[in-house]
Amino acid sequence: MYHAILTTYKAKFARYQVIPTRYHAILTTYKAKLARYQVIPTRYQKLDIPNTDVDDHYHPPSPWL
Repeated sequence: MYHAILTTYKAKFARYQVIPTRYHAILTTYKAKLARYQVIPTRYQKLDIPNTDVDDHYHPPSPWL
């Protein structure tokens, strides 16, 4: 279930160059939930969730690279 939710948010953010600050917490929450399991797909294991206090204009890498 969390894989689908995380994928949905990643797809939405792929349209933008900057992830809105309010969504950093959502992504961090789902990443934490996924971290409880040992079967996290490789593409999510290295998901870089920025520190909102340090970088409010995080530019995610393009998923098409």
